[in-house]
Order: sequence, then C-alpha cells, then structure tokens
Amino acid sequence: MRQIFFLAQAEVLHIVRDRILLAQTLIVPMVQLLVLSNAATFEIRNTPIQIIDFDRSAASRGVVNHLAANGYFDIVDTTPSLARANERLLDGSITMAVVIPHDFEVSLVKTGVAPVELSVNGEKGSSAGIVQSYATSVLINYAKSLSAGRVLSDPASRPAQIEIRTRSRYNPSPAGSSSSRSSCRSGSSA
Repeated sequence: MRQIFFLAQAEVLHIVRDRILLAQTLIVPMVQLLVLSNAATFEIRNTPIQIIDFDRSAASRGVVNHLAANGYFDIVDTTPSLARANERLLDGSITMAVVIPHDFEVSLVKTGVAPVELSVNGEKGSSAGIVQSYATSVLINYAKSLSAGRVLSDPASRPAQIEIRTRSRYNPSPAGSSSSRSSCRSGSSA
C-alpha cells in the first residue's frame, strides 16, 4: 500500500510541474464533453419523404400539412405514382413514402376511420424505425385535431381514427418486405 502511495504522489507531482500535461488532463476532457454531447443525438431531422395523395381532399391536405410542418420531414415529391415512389425507396433518395388512398376523407366522415400507408426504407435500420415513429406521432396528433373539431360540431360523434399500415422495404422482391398494422386513435379508450 505504501508503494502505491509513493507512486501516486510522484505522478501528481509530475502532472503539476508540467503545465502542458496539466492542461491536457483538465481542459481536453471538458472540451470533448461539451462538443460531443451536442453531436451525439438520435433525433432525425429533414428526412426525405414522398407523398402519394390519391384523395386530394381537405383531410388529406391536412395530413400533408402536418407532416411538412414539424421539421422532421422534407417532402421532396407529391406525385400520384406508386411506381415512382417504389423506385425512389429502392434507390435511397427517399426514406418513406406516405400513401393516402382514395376516399380518405369520405371514410373519415362516414365511419370515423381512414387508412394511411407508410412505406419505409428498412435498409437504414434503426433510423427507419425512428422515422416511422415520428410519422405515427404526427398522424396521431392529426387524428386528435380532427376529433376536437368533430366534437365541437357534433358532441355525439366518435373520435377520428387513422389506421396506419406500415411496410418496410428491404429489397425489390416481395419476400423482402414485411408489413404490420396499427391504429391511431384520438380517444383515450381503445
């Protein structure tokens, strides 16, 4: 134990006497902490997406506006071509394609439920899951805002729901894609 004490004392004296070593020991870790703490984040911003809006109604424009307004997504194209969206997903120029089907608004008005498909480029791993989560959150908030408007106009109406159908694309073959369904409900009970 006594040897360790003398060794530690010698090292402390060496560091205190050498000004450059003292600066490296104290300042460099602080600078790294300040710089790297701001660089390491899992937040994804300005993700390139494409919108395929077959409905072209006020409700579908609301979906597009909510996706564009939050800063997570950058809408690079709004053409009504599924083939073009699939090409862009496969070449990596977009991360997600949002498909709004025909009769989106009609389904919301009549049944209170309307589907939206999210096709995500699954090759990007965890970032694809984060992008999908962001989009789901935006659609949930949009469904809540629609429900708030419906409750004000008709208190007996059911809350609006957007049924999200997700599809992860890994390669061009149909065996490489998987899909799942979830539902965005604006009410507190499912």
